[in-house]
Amino acid sequence: MSSALDELVQGGQDITSIKYYWVALTTLLFYDYFLTLKDEVRYAWKGEKSWASAIFFMNRYLPIVYAIWATVSNFSWNYTHESAFIGVLFFVWCTFIAQIVLNLRLYAITMKSLIVTGFFACITASQFVLGLYLTNLTAKAPAQQLPPIHLMAYQLCIFTRHRKVEMAYTAMSLAYDFLAFLIIVASAVWSTSGGFKMPHILRTIVRDSTVYFLIIFTSHLVLEMTLLLARLNLQLLPAIGNVVYLPIMIGRLMLSLKKAVDTSQASEWSLTSATHTSHPGVHTMKHPYNMRFVSRSDEDTVVPAEGDSPLATAWISIGE
Repeated sequence: MSSALDELVQGGQDITSIKYYWVALTTLLFYDYFLTLKDEVRYAWKGEKSWASAIFFMNRYLPIVYAIWATVSNFSWNYTHESAFIGVLFFVWCTFIAQIVLNLRLYAITMKSLIVTGFFACITASQFVLGLYLTNLTAKAPAQQLPPIHLMAYQLCIFTRHRKVEMAYTAMSLAYDFLAFLIIVASAVWSTSGGFKMPHILRTIVRDSTVYFLIIFTSHLVLEMTLLLARLNLQLLPAIGNVVYLPIMIGRLMLSLKKAVDTSQASEWSLTSATHTSHPGVHTMKHPYNMRFVSRSDEDTVVPAEGDSPLATAWISIGE
């Protein structure tokens, strides 16, 4: 009797922890939003819009809508099976969007290598299909039977676990993050191996990718460990965090790159103006995110600025 009561109390405490953890995550999401709102207005809202802009705004605002809805649902007496299912689907979507953005960075940083980007695109597609399969399993799975106690601590839908599929999905995220980080570091080392100065945009990509790797890889590693070791009610607790951490990191990656491109454009504009006054035989070609000296001829021959690495011309494709 005492053991059953202890288990009952422990279950209520676990569910309450999940609810409070989500409140903390929602607070973090809004805190980050207002911290980066100024950069968003400056670098995302202004200028021409593209499909990359659409990805940014979806990554930015869908999590906010979901966070509000999920917070209200977690403290509602009408929490349903469908409410929990949407959470699983949103987790798969956040992972998919994050990997698309990283694939674009890998495409640029590897000098548009189709082999590298094709390999990572296959991982992304495979994991997305596995995520949809996991979502389908979750939709058909029965919910864990909670005690019929009219307390908010027991108002939550927890699915029966498909541990092997969940662990395989998380393992793919770990492998993707680790390999992508290695490729980015290796490309940066190769770019500067000939004595070239690392461009500002490359420094930004390496720095941001390192921060992203440390945070997201750690989050996925903790998720994998909790699937193995944690109590049933808490096994997917880190997955709840990923639907906040991933959008925050991807939003910051995109804004930071936009800011770096804008800074590089401004510095090259200053260099162009100074050179134009002393070299009347040279004119400039303006690019939405870059500027280079171009000779007066029928062919547009781009001449890299002094100190640029051979990798510098690839950054344009990220900002377009």
